[in-house]
Amino acid sequence: MRGRQWFAAAFAAMLVVAGASAFAGTAAADDAQTIDVEQEGEAGTATVSATENDTAVEGATVEVEADGNYSGAGDYETDENGTVELPAPNETTDVNVTVVVDEETETTIELAGPELAVDAESAADGTAVVSVTRYGAGVPNASVSVAADGDYSGAGDYATNDEGTVELPAPNETTDVEIEASEGNETVETTATLDARGGVDGVRSARLRIRRGTAR
Repeated sequence: MRGRQWFAAAFAAMLVVAGASAFAGTAAADDAQTIDVEQEGEAGTATVSATENDTAVEGATVEVEADGNYSGAGDYETDENGTVELPAPNETTDVNVTVVVDEETETTIELAGPELAVDAESAADGTAVVSVTRYGAGVPNASVSVAADGDYSGAGDYATNDEGTVELPAPNETTDVEIEASEGNETVETTATLDARGGVDGVRSARLRIRRGTAR
């Protein structure tokens, strides 16, 4: 099931709250006014929600600014549900959202773009999880191919589960692996080092290849 990316920042009258960090940032104030930004993992659209004491704030002014060319930049007003809908970005974009009720507050978040992405993380026991994402959410049924230097039992072909992940066994020794993930007409590749003691020794290289597109 495709997940949703949640971003939350809380704001109080007479107080400006610093921006939340990408994908998981939260700032809190002492009172009950909050603003949340939720990105839909499948479509990539985002919803800004303003509430006070768990009640939607209608008519709040929302100003959206972005780094780069984002079609959602501009001024809005929350509807009767206290929300504003923002379009999906064409690429991963930092967005600054300012909300004005009686006073104003702002937060900076990162909206994930449509680019296919692949990452690998290892647990303390040396097993690894490969994650394939789009709009920051897991991509189910993506094809994953793992190749390794030396004898690694995790080498082979896989399909991601409903969360967009594949589990790999622990290597017997520290091993360089090449991971290729494909979905639709996009393929992403990354190279990492899996440590038999646990941990990924850093992604050393990555590139995107669009097989039937104009970019390579």
